[in-house]
Amino acid sequence: MSQKDQKPSSNYNQNPGLENENRQPGKTKTIIYLIISAFIFGALIASGVTFALLKGGYLTLNDATQPPIPTPIPSPTPSLIPTPTPSPTPSLMPTPTPSATPSLIPTPTSSPTPSLIQPVPTPTASSKISSQPSESPQLGNEVTHQGENKNNELPGYFPDKGFTAPPSDLSRFKKANLLLKDMVISGDNYIRFLKGTILIRGKLYSPVFSLRGDTNEQRIGVQLDGSQKGLLLQLGQQDLSAGDTNLTYLVRISVDGKLLWAGECKYGQNNQIISVPLGVPGATSLVIEYSITEQGGFSSYNSPSLYFTRAELLYQ
Repeated sequence: MSQKDQKPSSNYNQNPGLENENRQPGKTKTIIYLIISAFIFGALIASGVTFALLKGGYLTLNDATQPPIPTPIPSPTPSLIPTPTPSPTPSLMPTPTPSATPSLIPTPTSSPTPSLIQPVPTPTASSKISSQPSESPQLGNEVTHQGENKNNELPGYFPDKGFTAPPSDLSRFKKANLLLKDMVISGDNYIRFLKGTILIRGKLYSPVFSLRGDTNEQRIGVQLDGSQKGLLLQLGQQDLSAGDTNLTYLVRISVDGKLLWAGECKYGQNNQIISVPLGVPGATSLVIEYSITEQGGFSSYNSPSLYFTRAELLYQ
């Protein structure tokens, strides 16, 4: 081989890095282009995600803050609220005449309540006795008595028990007044005047006053004006709200120092309520003595009271 033929090969082998140096810039540019492209692509993706998030948040906020659209209320139609015209008014709503008014709005003569609970009369007024029987002459503490009534129509009337003098006939009396608080002259700490209603043997009564229960004998003194002719007392024990008892009261009624009636008021028996009509013309004093003879499970300080559902002065 000649020296001339070997020279190119020798030059090529002596500069091996020259070709690499010539190739290096192209490779670097390619890498730079790829990095820039990836950065731009990532930026586009991030922008799209950010836009989607912002748009979703805006829509959510817009939905949350947007006030509700009120439902329109339809206006009343002429068919539901017709405009009245002058012509049909007289035929639909005629002007009432004075004679027609009582038939349209009658004045009530009586209510069902007084038939069950008779009203308590005013202290200063007296009532006349009606000759016609009432629907419930035994209920309440009414002071009007029927002239045709007999004593045996009174609840708890026992003519063969308790009376030491002949009982008075109620049919003789025309009017009655209640026994009042200002007539009590002794024992006023044992007596309590009441308003309201109670049950005795399942029937309604309006007590005038009650006497405090005690095992010791108590006395109530009442001053009378002497103009009365008779006296009607009705006493009883209120129905218990629970349980049962044989609580028994012993009661004595004296007028002007004379004992006119004495008897027992016993719970759960016919004499749980007792009516005592007395003739006391011209009498000026009334004494009611009472005591508990059978406690029936109660103590002396919590015994049920004795109620007087009638306490009336009778006049002819």
